[in-house]
Amino acid sequence: MQPETEPECEARKSGLPWWRTIGFVTLAGACGLCLRNGIFQPEWVEHYYSQGLYPRLRGLLSWVSGPFSFSLAEALTVVAVVLFLTWGSLGLHKARRDATGLARAILAGGLRTVRVASGAFLAFLLLWGVNHGRLPLAVSAELPPVEDPVEALQSLCQQLVSDLNRDGTQDRPSGAFEVFGPDGAVHARLSLGLAKLAKQVPSMGGEKPNLRTLTAWPLFARLGISGIFIPFTGEAHLNGGQPPCSLPFVAFHEIAHQRGFAREDEANFLGWLLCEFSGDPHYRYSGNLAVFSIAIRSLRRSDPEQASRWVGELPEPVLKDLRAIQDFWNSYESPARKISMRVNDAYLKSQGQVHGVRSYGRMLELMFSYRAKAQ
Repeated sequence: MQPETEPECEARKSGLPWWRTIGFVTLAGACGLCLRNGIFQPEWVEHYYSQGLYPRLRGLLSWVSGPFSFSLAEALTVVAVVLFLTWGSLGLHKARRDATGLARAILAGGLRTVRVASGAFLAFLLLWGVNHGRLPLAVSAELPPVEDPVEALQSLCQQLVSDLNRDGTQDRPSGAFEVFGPDGAVHARLSLGLAKLAKQVPSMGGEKPNLRTLTAWPLFARLGISGIFIPFTGEAHLNGGQPPCSLPFVAFHEIAHQRGFAREDEANFLGWLLCEFSGDPHYRYSGNLAVFSIAIRSLRRSDPEQASRWVGELPEPVLKDLRAIQDFWNSYESPARKISMRVNDAYLKSQGQVHGVRSYGRMLELMFSYRAKAQ
């Protein structure tokens, strides 16, 4: 039997769980790197997880969070913060008389925080994150590549302008863009769109999604967040403070995440498809308005004059909605938004979305392919 080294002896005497912490961090890091570097074969992820295990996990989480009329994720976050602060205060209070004890308490707390963070990351991967490694939607849906993306972008803008002129000038009754029904559940128009879309994209089918409005929406607005999906509770959230015309598309984007499509370009594309398949002109308008904003930004980089001409062909009600959306986000501009964008960019890249936050705009490639296949 070999004698203990000095670090091992100190760790045993102090009772600090060094090796448990190292084990958690190593396991979480290994799983994250495997997913990031594509070691998990997309075909395996698609078959065994995205279409196998994940729908069962999603159904279980929906069953747990479904009965609540509020965001269970927000409530649990508040509880977690209170418990963390209470636990930290009690630990520091016990150790405050002894400098050695205080240092040990801080170190033990740091190790516990690392273990909790590593465990949360592993839970994130199990409950949803592995979907980042599934087959690309362009492959599973057999969408053909587009030979001339420049021409495809011009054609798309032309079609969007036509559709916006058609739907943007219609009367808007009260609740035209409402995504919740009288009972607080998702609106029947949304459910209809999901049922129709599931015939083409089976993964979009399943139980009724749990959609929530963020209670702390002004905070999320300052972070530049229009919606968010929380894997730990299976709830899709939208920022209810933004202009009503944005709500259907944002809600459908987050529901696409809830259905297991983790890539941002795919969630945007499926969000637009849901608006189309709903059969509702106001939902359809919401989707086309969002896509037009993305498409016209892309066109301005290559042909600013043509982009201006397309904008000039929009009717005043549509221009008014575009200004309202821009004014809303400008009113919540803050330094925290830049930090939030950088964090989101780093997160997306760590999950294999190499384009980071630019992935949102890459939905246009899917739309080009979808329109080419439909012709």
